[in-house]
Amino acid sequence: YGLFINNPKELMELPFFRFPENMPSYPGREAVLKCIKEFAEKEDLKKYINFGCKVESVTFDRTNEKFSVKYSDKSDDEGVAEFDYVIVATGYFSKPREISFPGQESFSGHMIHSSMFRRAQEYTGKKVLLIGGSFSGQDIALKLVDAKADKVTISTARASDYPYTLPGVELKPAVDRIELSNVMFQDGSSDQFDVIVNCTGFDNDFPFMHRSLRLYNGNNATTHLYKQCVLVENNRVFYIGMQQHLYTIPLFYLQGVLAARIISDEICLPLFNVQREVIERDRQKADLITDMYDTIKHQTNYMKNLGIITGVQLADMTDLWLQWENDRRYNIVTYRQQKYQTLY
Repeated sequence: YGLFINNPKELMELPFFRFPENMPSYPGREAVLKCIKEFAEKEDLKKYINFGCKVESVTFDRTNEKFSVKYSDKSDDEGVAEFDYVIVATGYFSKPREISFPGQESFSGHMIHSSMFRRAQEYTGKKVLLIGGSFSGQDIALKLVDAKADKVTISTARASDYPYTLPGVELKPAVDRIELSNVMFQDGSSDQFDVIVNCTGFDNDFPFMHRSLRLYNGNNATTHLYKQCVLVENNRVFYIGMQQHLYTIPLFYLQGVLAARIISDEICLPLFNVQREVIERDRQKADLITDMYDTIKHQTNYMKNLGIITGVQLADMTDLWLQWENDRRYNIVTYRQQKYQTLY
């Protein structure tokens, strides 16, 4: 259905990576991909990448402290290589988060995950229920309204204090159960639907990593990762961008710098117990988040802390993040029409 970024390109920039000034603040997928490819060409990064190479498994031998990486190429030829460190930077938008409700198997309509949604026009005249009111739920709901779906409803646990106004979209609390085409909600109300779209996000899925090296905890990066990056059970493994993040490219960059400086012994890690204490403090702070403003504050503080640790200071993006959220709350339909100024 056309992918456009959810936050402005100005929040994705670095001092040495900027988007064209005449580009809209909310470019589409192809425009963003083009800029990333051009940056890779300019910095001659492709020579470090084995394209068409699939990692089949990663294991760790504690006797020689080496990783054994089994891989295959496009011709299905297999090989094994040894490494001293492993950085997992695959992202986590690959395994749809599965949810279920009592009676779900009886649903007489069509049920999909938001990752399978393509053209809103396919749902013209349909009664559609979206489960989840975050970015994908909002975007799909508005596209369905434009495509003249018969009814568009978002089910969210925050229905009573949902901070965004979506014209033509009805809000309902969490689903209680399903009976054929009838969906009952936790406030006792019910309605009939032809389609249910699960806008429930994604879970971590790293089947190629040995179970002792793998993240299992949904998309929460604060359980097993020191500084939300270093695997506490094995400090030679780094996971980049595993947060439920607002920050993207700047965060990936700072985490990459952190990993590089740990590998080069420029940064020394604390003892295991201290790492666990830091992780627990991070978890407690994350548990206090109640809305997008809290998320902005929490992740901005994390970015500033990474800057202190690595010695890399990026532009303070706090005000622009707050303006972004204010614009979304003022008009969720038109916020992507805003134009912002670069911070570099």
